[in-house]
Amino acid sequence: MRLDIIKEMPIHERPRERLVEVGAKNLLDYELLAILLGTGIKQLGVIDVAKQLLHDIGGLSKLGDLSVEELASNRGIGDAKAVILLASIELGKRSLSQWRETVRIASAWDVYQLLQPDARTLKQEVLWGLYLDTKSHLIS
Repeated sequence: MRLDIIKEMPIHERPRERLVEVGAKNLLDYELLAILLGTGIKQLGVIDVAKQLLHDIGGLSKLGDLSVEELASNRGIGDAKAVILLASIELGKRSLSQWRETVRIASAWDVYQLLQPDARTLKQEVLWGLYLDTKSHLIS
């Protein structure tokens, strides 16, 4: 019995069920990725596809750097799954940007915490301006 096939895994070890039981923050990167991918391919279960993808691209932090074509060129990832992955990354970024609207900037560390998710994926140097109100809350 191959335990990389979701249907053959004990229920309490399946990524979706584990997310319900222990919460998303307690899942491993490949488990979250497997949930988004949904299915594997004939030769590889979805867990193995997720693990292989993370290995091939150099880790989760590199996922947002790839284009649809680059993602789709990985074994078990087609255009549809690549689009789902990139859309989920964009949703995460947007949820962070909405959080930013309530942020107060009191130090350089606050600026770092605010910009680090976007700055980490840049391929060239950029200049950003942060506009604050009189109470040091981020305007834009």
